[in-house]
Amino acid sequence: MKFKSLLSFALPCCLLTGAFAGNSHASTINVNPGDNVAGAIGSAHSGDTVQFNAGTFNISSPITIPSGVTLVGSSPNASHIVFNLPGGDNTSYGFQIVGNAKNVTIEELDFVSNHGVIGMNGGSGYSNIVITRNNFQYGAGQASNGTLVFGISGTVPNDGFQLTHNYFHDSQNTIRNYSIWFASNANFDYNLFYNVTDGGQIDSPGKNVSFSYNYGTHLHRMGQEVSLYAKSTFVCTGNVFYDYVEPYYDTEGVSIVGPSGEVDITNNYFCASIADGSSWGQTDGGGAERFGFAVECTGNPSNVSGNTFVGVWANDVSSCMANAKVSNNDVYGYGLWGYFSGEPGVYGNGSIIASHNSIDNNVNDAPAPPDNLYAGPKKHSM
Repeated sequence: MKFKSLLSFALPCCLLTGAFAGNSHASTINVNPGDNVAGAIGSAHSGDTVQFNAGTFNISSPITIPSGVTLVGSSPNASHIVFNLPGGDNTSYGFQIVGNAKNVTIEELDFVSNHGVIGMNGGSGYSNIVITRNNFQYGAGQASNGTLVFGISGTVPNDGFQLTHNYFHDSQNTIRNYSIWFASNANFDYNLFYNVTDGGQIDSPGKNVSFSYNYGTHLHRMGQEVSLYAKSTFVCTGNVFYDYVEPYYDTEGVSIVGPSGEVDITNNYFCASIADGSSWGQTDGGGAERFGFAVECTGNPSNVSGNTFVGVWANDVSSCMANAKVSNNDVYGYGLWGYFSGEPGVYGNGSIIASHNSIDNNVNDAPAPPDNLYAGPKKHSM
């Protein structure tokens, strides 16, 4: 492959590989620690790849990611991106994907940030944004004006969004790993969570959205929170969450609620256990130390089946709307307020249609948590 140097006054230490005529051929821009990272990314055209070689890249101000560009590291344990950001209203995310971007990939990078990491908050919508096989550790949960800051933020429609095989870790003093609005044809799958506040929040998802095969321990709040305000079709399957840190009355497996949407919650493992070295967190209004719900769901046509619920949850399944179908689940333990129950809410009183569920009040009979085989950045042939 032919190597060409970039203009010295623009990028003195970066290399561009691949011949091009105009913008007809994709190129690879190699960056090393100490190079002008913002300049390298800013010079990339649609179809180009910015390759971060091994080492630590210290970045003190946000960088805009152009449409159609791939950012890739040598491995998620070798290319370290360290953001030390001002943390203002518009400076809280180290990589800000340009509004209306499409076909952007961010892969195999190790992120550490004092604020957020990736922002997708411009224009009217994004398409085919892929964030995969990265490590995320991030800091402050609020901007200087009080705006909430997340590890990854997306506030406009996002079609084809893929957040897969990432490792979110050691970020207990933050709000949540991500807050993504209006995603459709999207996958939040095979992510690994350790020592974080909660998995994340998916707001108003559209059609064909999955939160599946994720694995989490040492969470404080819940595995995932989903608010169904659009005509959603949502799948939550194969997730494993257990061993929480300072659990409290809002510590749950998953909460997937709202006035509309078709939801399948199947074959998950949720255990109300406290991690070694931890203890109870905040008590509820009556002074009780307790967990929340293993599953909080919306009503018909919700389907909650094939799950394993372990320990003492408030309810194993609670529905905020009528006629949630709960069947063929295995319960080891009991619910403080019953195994399966409706709850009052802004949509009226919920109710559950329960059938063919197995109940064993002896927690010691429960199976151990499944091993983590696929979640996180490790490469597997799936």
